[in-house]
Amino acid sequence: MKTKTYVRPEGNPETAKLAIVGEQPEKTELVNGRPFVGPAGRELQEDLQAIGLMRQDCYLTNYAKDFDQHVSVYCDLRSMTFSEHGLWCKNELIKELNQLNTCAIVAMGNYSLAALTSRSGITKWRGSVLETPELPGKWIVPTFHTATVIPPKSQYLNKFLIQFDLRRALEIANKGFGRKPRNLIISPSFNDCMQYLDRVEKEGLDGKVIFFDIEIYNDEVSCISFAYKNMEALSVPFVKDDGNYFSPYQELEILQKIGFILENRNIKKCGQNVGFDTHFLLRRYGIKAENLEDTMVAQRIIMPDYPMGLDFITSIWTDISYYKDDGKKYFSGGNWPKLWQYNDTDSIACAEAFPKQLEKLKQQENISTYHRQRDIIPPLVYMQEHGIRVDVEGMLAENKRLSEELAIKEDELNTLAGESLNANSPKQLQKYFYGRLGYKAYINRKTGGATTDDTAMTRLARKGVKEASVVQEIRRIRKVMGTYLPVDGEGKLTKIDPDGRVRCSFNPVGTRYSRISSSENIFGTGMNLQNIPHHLLKFFLFDEDYVGYRIDLSQAENRIVAYVGNIGPMIEAFENGIDVHKLTASLIFQKPMEEVTTKDGTCPLGDGTHSERFWGKKANHGLNYDLGYVSFSLLYQMEQKQA
Repeated sequence: MKTKTYVRPEGNPETAKLAIVGEQPEKTELVNGRPFVGPAGRELQEDLQAIGLMRQDCYLTNYAKDFDQHVSVYCDLRSMTFSEHGLWCKNELIKELNQLNTCAIVAMGNYSLAALTSRSGITKWRGSVLETPELPGKWIVPTFHTATVIPPKSQYLNKFLIQFDLRRALEIANKGFGRKPRNLIISPSFNDCMQYLDRVEKEGLDGKVIFFDIEIYNDEVSCISFAYKNMEALSVPFVKDDGNYFSPYQELEILQKIGFILENRNIKKCGQNVGFDTHFLLRRYGIKAENLEDTMVAQRIIMPDYPMGLDFITSIWTDISYYKDDGKKYFSGGNWPKLWQYNDTDSIACAEAFPKQLEKLKQQENISTYHRQRDIIPPLVYMQEHGIRVDVEGMLAENKRLSEELAIKEDELNTLAGESLNANSPKQLQKYFYGRLGYKAYINRKTGGATTDDTAMTRLARKGVKEASVVQEIRRIRKVMGTYLPVDGEGKLTKIDPDGRVRCSFNPVGTRYSRISSSENIFGTGMNLQNIPHHLLKFFLFDEDYVGYRIDLSQAENRIVAYVGNIGPMIEAFENGIDVHKLTASLIFQKPMEEVTTKDGTCPLGDGTHSERFWGKKANHGLNYDLGYVSFSLLYQMEQKQA
């Protein structure tokens, strides 16, 4: 079944250290009659050199070796089924690889992964070490295709992961591979649980780090696992098919023991995203965990550009293959023992990864950064549970006022347009603005399609298209109502708890560079409390006998720009205690600095709701980030002449 566009494999079957399987040849490979000689091939060569290999050290081939049809025609990744020709390609590939001496095979991309392992999802499986009965004695390491690194995909961060996975495969080729034996203790008796928890307590008091993880089912802890070494964990189950796993008295004794371990300040505990687990335990059972470490926090600091989920951590620091779908399978019809194994594996993965993460943090000289972020976890958990008192009646009144304003704006839009327009319907808005009104469509650079996003509406509004500015106002009102003031059918604020407090969930390393982020909490209420619109802050109240402060670094970014950039006038201003935002505003408005206004609504620039100092500040930030006046005008919704 070889076609006219068939591209033969390349490499010495006897001496090749690695077998690298791509998906399908491209035009350059077809012209040259060799695999991996186009741009993706050059990227592969760079990655091989980075781990000390040359092209000639490898056996290079593809799953589909022809160019007649796209590889997706041969293999359906969703159903994991193959066409007749796709199955022939798969069988030929298996025969081909079985003839090689190397035991290490790198599967590049989704279709190679599917052909060799009948699995899909390269992002999930990359870095795992897999085996298949069709290739006895051989190990398969999936990784991203080198084509993802180069344009048009340009996912440059994949480059490091490809090199990491190639290095893992080379180590297998040189030393072989044997998965570490691990003891996942499930279905324990009451005595088994108590004896294991006694051992966990003893090991913890002797200085070992204790690792733990909870699984939640029906808003309760269904099981909790503990490990004091990376080779063994026990999952304490609370629920099974026919109800409770233990008697109420046994469950109480177990929970008391767990509480003692987690609350003991002399026992160091570690988990993945421990803020989540410890907040849930505090809310449901009153267990206040102390002395915590966190693999998620460590991972964010070590590799800030990459994911920090436990699946990614496992792929980098352990030999455990991807297993996270096991938990999902349980909740869609699996069984309890499978969940308990999953629960155990979470603790074991943390136990193996964390010591290596600590070593890496020390090598990077980032250990103090880790300690700083780790130490804020307990206060964040307290803040999550304590919450902030709010003016419920005031919020409901504001929701009503905004609802009335929204109705007026929607009527205004429909009147201006002469038809019923949905401000959130891209299809309707494109038809109206780019069709009926005849304006040139603004294009989304990522998708290449027409867009009616906020930037497009700003551009139309600046051209005097009133409907566009009304669309923006409608969207603004809807966002405020939907994000901060949503009300259910009974007229209750859905983001506020029954006691009149708002409680968010904090992530100690939620942003790329390890700053705190906040969001809706794990119980379905709360919101992002760090970006509350200024006009809504009046509804957030302080507890009796408390005073509230808003604390921020003083012009931190501008100080960095001044001193790193060695900008004399800025440095002089800072050294003399001069407000640089006022200083810039005095240049913009050509008035003495002491006359620059600071009260909202005192400057006509933009929408007229800000002060002169505000625009001095925004100008400084814009210049720091090298914005031109066109981008500046779009970002701050003002006339280009003003910008």
